[in-house]
Amino acid sequence: MKRLGLLLLALLLAHAVLWAWGQGYLGGQPGSTQREPARLAAQLHPERLQLLSPEAASAALKPLQCREIGQFTEETQLLAAEQALREQLRLQPGQWQRVERRQSGLWLIATRAADNAADLERKRVALDKAGVKPQKSQALMGEREASWIVERFEDEAAARAALARLQGKGLRLLRLLPMRLPTSYWWLRLPGLEQAQLKASHPAWPGGLRACSAASAPPEPASVAASAT
Repeated sequence: MKRLGLLLLALLLAHAVLWAWGQGYLGGQPGSTQREPARLAAQLHPERLQLLSPEAASAALKPLQCREIGQFTEETQLLAAEQALREQLRLQPGQWQRVERRQSGLWLIATRAADNAADLERKRVALDKAGVKPQKSQALMGEREASWIVERFEDEAAARAALARLQGKGLRLLRLLPMRLPTSYWWLRLPGLEQAQLKASHPAWPGGLRACSAASAPPEPASVAASAT
C-alpha cells in the first residue's frame, strides 16, 4: 500500500508539471505562442522594409569620405567656415577638426654675381678656399642683378651662424636674405562625409571641399575650437 501511494503521488506531480508546461509557465512548448516581449520585438516586419533604387543603394554602400577646407590664416575666417558647416551640412561640433600646418621659413646666404671675367675669377678663388660651391646664379625677387646662392636655411639662427662662419673665412661680401618667414595656417578636416554632402559649397570655404591630405599635423578637437566662440 505504501508503494502504491508513492506511485500515485509521483503520477500527480507529473500531471502538475505537464499542466504548468502546457500553460507556458516553464518557458512555453513547441508551437506555442512566445511569451517573451524581447523576442517578439526582434522579429522582422516585412511591411516596414523599403526597397532602394540602384543609385540610392550604391550611395548607401559607399564608405564615408574625408574632405578638407582651407587654408585659413585668421580666426575670423575659421569661425565663419565652421558656422557654414553647421548651416550648410548640418554638422555638429565634433564632426570636424582643426588641423594646423606649418610652413618653414627660408633664408639665403648669397653674393652678387660677377660683373666681369676678373671679378668672376676672384670670387671663384675666394669661394673655393672657403670650401663653398655656389649654386647657379639667378635673379632674386625684388632685385635686378643676379646673385649666387651659397646656402639655404629654414632656420634664421642657423643661417646667421653660417654667415658669421663664412665671413670669418674672408667672404665679406656674403649677405643674408630673408625670403620667406615661417607661418602657420589652418585647415578644417571633415572625416565622415556622406556621398550626398560632397557637392556642398559655400563662400566661406575657399576652394570648396578637397580630398584630405595624407600627412597632417595633430588635429585640434572641434570642441576646443567651439569654445573660442
